[in-house]
Amino acid sequence: GSSSTLRPLPLLSVYRAIDEGAPTVTCEYWYKKMPGVEPRCERIFYTTVFDEAGRPETAYGVGMDITAQVQERENYRQAIETLMSADTGAYAAYRLDLTKNLKIGGHSADPLLEKTLASDTAEGFFSDLASLIHDAAERENYLAVCDRGRLLAAFAAGRTSFCAEYHRRSQDGAVRCVHSNVSLVRNPDTGDVECVVYGRDVTAQRGDEQIFELVTNQEFDYVAI
Repeated sequence: GSSSTLRPLPLLSVYRAIDEGAPTVTCEYWYKKMPGVEPRCERIFYTTVFDEAGRPETAYGVGMDITAQVQERENYRQAIETLMSADTGAYAAYRLDLTKNLKIGGHSADPLLEKTLASDTAEGFFSDLASLIHDAAERENYLAVCDRGRLLAAFAAGRTSFCAEYHRRSQDGAVRCVHSNVSLVRNPDTGDVECVVYGRDVTAQRGDEQIFELVTNQEFDYVAI
């Protein structure tokens, strides 16, 4: 393959690879131009020139500052890790590739949800989840937000975060209230727009709010919480 697809080697291993006859080698390393400044990351591509006997004679290297790309990859990795695990109250979190229309992976604490989300496509994921939504109007609202085409267009326009709330059936047959968050991020290695969807069960919270609203509409001297 071309040098751009080569796996970068540790700097010292490059010279050994050239001596052993590798036609192309690449490496990445961090360095500081001077003390007190931020480190930079450089990628060097080496091309080996051989003599008539086929032995390595000279290697030409071309360097490229890739600090921004490396930082972007790290920011992406941290963003995905945070979105998939940061909300400890989330009972489900899934990762989708909207550009390629793929479900990359995920997990759910609800066996019914895990079983229902069987599709391996992003569009299928949204459709499968919508099939569990109890109310037709809520289902329509969810699909208006969680639509692959609309999400890609919204990301292109600069929007990266969305939410929807709905009621759905759970494994025990009960209807639960779910607050769903959708976050979009670009994968710097592929250029694909990826999506992390996670849901939080807010049934108890919404129930408390309804009770509080009902009570506060009555003529009491005070409300004890």
